[in-house]
Amino acid sequence: GELINNPKHLFHYCRYNNVGGTRTIAITGDSHAQAAWVGLSNYYGKLGINSVLFANSLCPPFIGVATGMSIPKLNECTESTRQIIDAITKTKGIDTVIFISRGSYYITAHEEIPIRHVKFMKWPAAQQTIPSTSAKAVLFQEALQKTVDLYRMQGKEIYLVSENPELPFDLKNCLDFGVARAKTEAKCEPKNRAHVLVRQSQHRNILQNIDGATFIDTLDIFCPEKSCNFVRNGTLMYLDDDHLSRLGSKLQAEVIGKFVK
Repeated sequence: GELINNPKHLFHYCRYNNVGGTRTIAITGDSHAQAAWVGLSNYYGKLGINSVLFANSLCPPFIGVATGMSIPKLNECTESTRQIIDAITKTKGIDTVIFISRGSYYITAHEEIPIRHVKFMKWPAAQQTIPSTSAKAVLFQEALQKTVDLYRMQGKEIYLVSENPELPFDLKNCLDFGVARAKTEAKCEPKNRAHVLVRQSQHRNILQNIDGATFIDTLDIFCPEKSCNFVRNGTLMYLDDDHLSRLGSKLQAEVIGKFVK
């Protein structure tokens, strides 16, 4: 709160890794940005670059759209998005912004594990959920483009990171005394690369068609060939069905680091 002079900010994730550098990289998005924070802050900290996290839970901070589980959450999303944009705009030294968030979930309202159906609305507007997936995809792209345009006008470099594949099972059901079971067990089988590409096609297409931003594809970390993995050398790459573990975050940061210098 002190960095942005707003101790009562509404957004859920606010972190600052000050290593005394002259430049700062901002990581923004939803809880997936928060999961990426460990890897990215460590990676850039070793290079003498400060990093800051401004992110929302279940609410990517894009100008003109809000997501959430209820009308109050949609309203909170709108206000916290304004606060995040204000923080990135006014915090001195930020020259780069990395967006990491889910997109397919917000556009389709469906997760790989079908439990929660997220709401979506345009703002400023009457409180209403926009029903069609195609309408949401258009609004999502417009909102992201507006946000990128704003940061570009401020002279910032913008990077958009692909989603992780997410898992179609509860990770707790696939653990045996802390050791991941062999992924040959049917209930612990990730979807394959082709499925992931189809499921995420709208969002990936949006990210690749945003003007003024660079798309970073991290899919090869999780799906190096036709199949996808959730374990690397006996260590989990995920914390749960859709958030990365410390290892997953580290591997993601190494790929991002090839693009964001």
